Amino acid sequence: MNIALQLIFSFVILWPTTLSQNFYVPIQENELAYEFHYNINDLLSGVVTHRWESRYGDYVRGSYSFLEPNGMIRNVNYEVDGKHGYRAVTKFFKPQQMYFYFTEMERWFKTGSIRPENRKPTTVDQSKEDINCCSKNVLESTIPDVENLKGNKKRKYGDSYLDMGFTEFSDGRPQCVICNKVLPNSSMFPAKLRRHFETHPDFTNKTADYFKRKSDELHATQKTFISHVKTHSEKSLKASYLVSYELALAGKPHTLAETLIKPLLVKVVKCMADEKTATMISSIPLSNNTVRSRIQDLSHEVKDTIISRIGQTKFSLQLDESTDVAGLAVMMTFVRYEYSGIFHEDILFCKPLPSSTSGSEIFSMLDAFFIENSIPWNNCIDVCTDGAKAMVGNVAGVVARIKKVSPNCTSSHCVLHRHSLATKKMPVLLKQVLDNAVKIINHVKTRPLQCRLLKILCEDMGALFKSLLLHTEVRWLSRGKALSRLLELRTEVFSILKDNNSLLADYLNDQEWLCKLCYLADIFSKMNEFSISIQGKQKTIFDANDKIFALKKKIAFYIESVDNKDLTLTSKPAALNAAEYEVLIDMVSDSYYQTSFKSKPISEFWAQLGKDHSILSSKAKLLLLPFGTTYLCETAFSRYTATKTKYRSRLDAEDDMRLQLTSVIPDIDKLSSKKQAHCSH
Repeated sequence: MNIALQLIFSFVILWPTTLSQNFYVPIQENELAYEFHYNINDLLSGVVTHRWESRYGDYVRGSYSFLEPNGMIRNVNYEVDGKHGYRAVTKFFKPQQMYFYFTEMERWFKTGSIRPENRKPTTVDQSKEDINCCSKNVLESTIPDVENLKGNKKRKYGDSYLDMGFTEFSDGRPQCVICNKVLPNSSMFPAKLRRHFETHPDFTNKTADYFKRKSDELHATQKTFISHVKTHSEKSLKASYLVSYELALAGKPHTLAETLIKPLLVKVVKCMADEKTATMISSIPLSNNTVRSRIQDLSHEVKDTIISRIGQTKFSLQLDESTDVAGLAVMMTFVRYEYSGIFHEDILFCKPLPSSTSGSEIFSMLDAFFIENSIPWNNCIDVCTDGAKAMVGNVAGVVARIKKVSPNCTSSHCVLHRHSLATKKMPVLLKQVLDNAVKIINHVKTRPLQCRLLKILCEDMGALFKSLLLHTEVRWLSRGKALSRLLELRTEVFSILKDNNSLLADYLNDQEWLCKLCYLADIFSKMNEFSISIQGKQKTIFDANDKIFALKKKIAFYIESVDNKDLTLTSKPAALNAAEYEVLIDMVSDSYYQTSFKSKPISEFWAQLGKDHSILSSKAKLLLLPFGTTYLCETAFSRYTATKTKYRSRLDAEDDMRLQLTSVIPDIDKLSSKKQAHCSH
């Protein structure tokens, strides 16, 4: 009876349902038959295993299990017969799951019954459930607290393990100082460590001092290697930022880093240094996405720096919009502010407008940016724009909307645009001369053959120049140069026009027309000199006013032929009160301030005044902050056009433009310290 029960329960307990149930058992007296089993569950040494097998003729079945290094127990059930061959099913269990399995197996081997004395009889299905550990109630009643099992705890390293040649790895696992092999934490038992140590018979007689010295050497080597790898990775990260920054400054495509710069660096280093250094260079991450990410990080760092500066000080704005190659209406905004005794001019943002270029849309973008970055509108004291209706409209213009949220804000019209508007109003006779001169220039410049013939003729005649300058209404600043060049080459141009039987040749033979052309060339040359003088960075409305005043006096000199008159301060300025005027008198009478005023730019002079003159200095700063022209926006759009070409029409150029146009240098070391360094693969 006991033998029959053992067979039944062995099928229920040991055999998985995935194995075939239609196996045969030969019953012949002369066939070989045997059966054996053993079970080891020594939690102290960490040895947990079992083995069982039985054979009846050609049919063999059995199972075995052992503890894996990861703490799981591998259990294999197998069967072999002459018809199907070897078949096995492998499962993994946690130690607490196999604890009940081994207990039941040991009880079955000893007593022939799987029912413990303190449990009620169970059905076959319930026995399967118990063995597969799917019932928490059964486990809780038959298994001790898992946390108290020694085999389930993470063992700690002991100093006595060094006598067996083992030191502690960085994560607490034992490491052999002889072969440098790192064993799992589950192997941190004296028996297992000693068993590994016995695989090195040449070191069994070594003293503890020897293993201590080997341990120190191993840790020193590991520390040096980790330091080298970390340093190399950090340098690669910083180099990636440097290359990305230079690419952004040059306005070049981001793919050049990986397709051109990196291969060239590797070849140059191979030629000048060695293969090892070239391998280090090749590990710098410079893919297209990486460079784009680096540029964004640099741009955001610059943006945060500028916003932190203008959040607590007064500033002025410069606005303009234009259409790029992709058809987007791009809004360009610059800011001027005082920081550390110096006036700075930086780009605030460069964003495309979502729909129209109306005043409401432009102001909505500005207002959203100010709210997002917590910039108070009260700090804005002036706005400089061109004369577009969307900008200067009395009701719906951007300036009018800004003045509603910042009542103390003033506005200024770009001097360059006003100069352009003023030069469009000309007497009819002079306007006709200008139009005919433009026709002559375009007649030659729009015909490649005539340009080549003019160049050959100029070289033969020894002319100073070899081509004309193209003139259009957009290039109004170069009008004087175009007319002057036409006068210089009037003889050569006359020959070209005469050979083509053009009616325009008659103008170059008319002395009255040539006199008017000379007058226009001289006047526009002076105008161009004036326009160039008020362009550039750190130009204030006082600089523009001085240039305009000088131009007026020159025109008066040309007309009236009289000398310039010196302007001196004969009365108190209306903008100053009595106390401020007294401070001004003290400064004018001080030779130090007189010398400093002559040697320094006007903005730097007033920004660096001490606390003794803070009353006058603060008022001067408010007058120096406004922009005189939209020069920064105009030059920015030129850089924008060069960066976002038709081959890069999908580029979001805001980050690139911020790095190109700002005076703030990003802190690459700070950005690198916030990133986890990874080399290129």
